[in-house]
Amino acid sequence: MNIYQKIIRRFPRGIVYSFAYGSGVKQQVGYERISKQKSNVIDLAFCVDNPDKWHAENLEKHSSHYSGFRILGSQFIASYQDKLAAKVYFNTLVPLTDIGVTIKYGIISKEHLLNDLNDWTHLYFAGRLHKPVNQVVAPDDSLQKALQQNLQSAFLVALLMLPENFTDFELFHTISNISYSGDFRMIFGENKNKVQNIVRPQLEEFFELYQPVLRSLSPYVAVGKEKTKNEIFFEQDKSVKATQHHLKLLPSHMQERIRRNSVVKGSYMEVVQSISTSGNTHDVISMSLTDIVWRSSLKQSIKNIPSAGISKSLTMSDSDSSNKRRSEKKHKKKEKKHKKDKKHKHKKRSHKISDSEASIQDDYPLKKKIPEDVTIPRFLTNENPEVTDEAFGPALPPHLLAGKTPENTKEEPAVIGPSLPAGIVLQTDHESDQKSEDEEDAEELFGPLPTDCKSFAKMTTAQIKLEERALEMRLAMLDPDANKEDINKREEWMLELPDVGLKTGLASLKRTFHTKERPDFSDRSSWTKTPNSSDAPTTSKVTETTKSKAEKKYQEQRDAEQEKIAKKLKKKHKRDESLYEIHQKKLKKDKKEKEVNGKSERRPFSRDVDLQLNKIDKNQTKKIVDKAKFLDSRFSSGNAKYL
Repeated sequence: MNIYQKIIRRFPRGIVYSFAYGSGVKQQVGYERISKQKSNVIDLAFCVDNPDKWHAENLEKHSSHYSGFRILGSQFIASYQDKLAAKVYFNTLVPLTDIGVTIKYGIISKEHLLNDLNDWTHLYFAGRLHKPVNQVVAPDDSLQKALQQNLQSAFLVALLMLPENFTDFELFHTISNISYSGDFRMIFGENKNKVQNIVRPQLEEFFELYQPVLRSLSPYVAVGKEKTKNEIFFEQDKSVKATQHHLKLLPSHMQERIRRNSVVKGSYMEVVQSISTSGNTHDVISMSLTDIVWRSSLKQSIKNIPSAGISKSLTMSDSDSSNKRRSEKKHKKKEKKHKKDKKHKHKKRSHKISDSEASIQDDYPLKKKIPEDVTIPRFLTNENPEVTDEAFGPALPPHLLAGKTPENTKEEPAVIGPSLPAGIVLQTDHESDQKSEDEEDAEELFGPLPTDCKSFAKMTTAQIKLEERALEMRLAMLDPDANKEDINKREEWMLELPDVGLKTGLASLKRTFHTKERPDFSDRSSWTKTPNSSDAPTTSKVTETTKSKAEKKYQEQRDAEQEKIAKKLKKKHKRDESLYEIHQKKLKKDKKEKEVNGKSERRPFSRDVDLQLNKIDKNQTKKIVDKAKFLDSRFSSGNAKYL
């Protein structure tokens, strides 16, 4: 049982995924060997299903791990974890004396970890999982899928930020730097060379971690060996189509940040088209990563102060600064030593490197071996027989040399003067002789030739239809009585009447009443009657009578139901008079009271009021009469007794 299993057994059940990370777990430049470390802290991450339940059980077992928040209870701690910053709650500087280690562990719910891995909402634990870690508790299927998606997203971002050709160190340095770009701790709290110190000793582990991604993205990136330095390098497709492919597969939160930071305002697809052709992809990606990491790192650091306690926070900051000073002193010593031996050790090097990087290379030299599981595309290796060490001067790119083999590189005679188009091929003497022999044989044959299957397969659809039509005509000539029945038969469209008054769209909406009665188009059978079918009853009349009977029956049933409801209401409210009759009685009563109380005075004669009817001319009279004609049809009672 390793040390991580001993640690995890102390905590409550419910941890669905756990991993160890940091300088106390993975070797970094500037630190002692992990086997010799005594003061370094082991960083652990616990992913749990139910934070409230887990904190309640952990408080019972290890209340000393918590700060003053333990007084407020597990429910408050769980809400403090889920509602602020990166959704992580840390217990720091927890000593385990029986094992002899100090740990720091962060708790996150499974839901929030999945969101961070798939969407990069905070790039907190998702950023730490871009680098090799020690797995303590294996993830389930959903988490495993999200972890793989997180690695692919990091690899795509690195491809967008890197040039066409790059080394393995540049690739994994770019990937590791994603979670530190914009982190405010890199300004004053962390070592400037932290990312470099992480990548250099773990190159083989990075290769092993990103093998599935390398295979899935093989159409866009390939790995090989450089011929002179025997150094692992990559070559990627930097076309507009490849850039758009990478941008479309980025996490949703990253896409939103890119859309906001882009100069072009619009949908994300419009932004993708603009960025892929403008050439400022690196700047937009870098700015978007900084936005995400800066917010989450700053808020989470502030959140960790009350959860860890002031004393532990100060101790952690002191240990970080001491580690930084220790690594800087170590680098300074190695740089001085390197400057003295620089002329002797690096005399043959043609490429330039910084003093700090050179000192790191002395301690952790590059492994000149690609892991066996990584597939190396043929066109990027130096195993091509056409490429030799004796070649000097300009040469074709490796992927263009792949198509050239000794068989297809025969020199063709130079053509001077006009030449035939590419589609026309000259016949050789052998072909012309063979063709003349075939023509001589064909002269002796009489009658139609058998169909050639090969030529028939090359025929177009139009040619095939013409052949079928010609065949039908030949068959008709052979059997003239076959289609006699259809000679006097008309097609169906000739016997049907067109639809009347059917309109589509806005024209079908009736906005006014019809001023005149429209003709009845319900029965138009007289248009299609023939002498043979004059006595037969039309189907339209039959359908019309059945429809009217059904409507009448429905109205009778409805009137009976409405009458029952009306009688029931009358019994309930005991009202013999209608509302209209009650209103009329009230008006008469008010009128009588006015006549009794007040004396009616005669109004003086007014020419404008009393002789107003004389102003109606003939046109107005005609209009009134014409409108009155339609009162019967518009406002007559319907078939139903009740509305």
